[in-house]
Amino acid sequence: MALNTNTNYYDNGSLSKPPRFSRDNFSLWKNRMMLFLEGADPTIPEYIENGPYEPVRIIAAVPATATTEAVPERYVVKEIRQWSDEDKKKVGIDARAKTIISMALPDEVFHSIIHLKTSKEMWETICVQYEGTTEIQETRKINLVRQYESFIAGKIESLSDIHQRFNCLIIDLRTVGRTYSNSEVLTKFLECLPESWDSYSICLKLTKELNSLSLSTLYGILLNYEQSNLLEKNLVKDSKESKSTPVALVSSEIIPSQRSTLTITELDSESEDLSDPNLSEFDESLCWELKKRSSMVNAADSDYYC
Repeated sequence: MALNTNTNYYDNGSLSKPPRFSRDNFSLWKNRMMLFLEGADPTIPEYIENGPYEPVRIIAAVPATATTEAVPERYVVKEIRQWSDEDKKKVGIDARAKTIISMALPDEVFHSIIHLKTSKEMWETICVQYEGTTEIQETRKINLVRQYESFIAGKIESLSDIHQRFNCLIIDLRTVGRTYSNSEVLTKFLECLPESWDSYSICLKLTKELNSLSLSTLYGILLNYEQSNLLEKNLVKDSKESKSTPVALVSSEIIPSQRSTLTITELDSESEDLSDPNLSEFDESLCWELKKRSSMVNAADSDYYC
């Protein structure tokens, strides 16, 4: 069943307004409409299934006499003036059901049932028009069974979309009288998931509690697992980024050009002073050591810029 996501919210009705008739999603409208009728009066579904209440009075049986035969007990329809308050109340329930059904239908559909007298006749006529005869419903049932057997998840379909589509198919199968056991439904749903779910699906199948779950509960477990994995991946990603950030900050803060160093050129310009014979051996060795260290620093700077 294709869901129309562009449908106006108010088309679904309210506590005081019946849901608007839908040709494209007749099965969905039918179920919603029946809920609305039951909410208006819990006895309406019984009237739609079995027909309206008809006030009658009982005429007692007449025993046989020597000249006449026995007359059995009879039920005679009451005239309106003979109705009791209870009769009026029960008759009014069917009239109320007819009114609600009529209010939910567009003019062209209402025109086809305007001549019918009871809510049962109106309801059955609408169902035949938009669900088809018994043969058509059987054909639809076969098509839905084939869709169920070949059901598979789409390549870019999310878990939520898979569950919604699968759940709608199960509901459609129930409306045509085809039901599957709970274990069959759960197993089928797990098998239709993408390959990335295979390991987790096998673990769930091995648990003894699987058959006690409903489809919605199983979906909740899968959704929780999916969100937990996503959260874990995000945490690992953030952890890696936080570890790499301090290194980048240190390297960006250290600028070789700002180091206080003594270059070889500066030492060369003073080389004449270093060779002064008046310097002591200690002073001369100290100067050459400074020159050596300066050469190592300049070499490190040249490697940094390369």
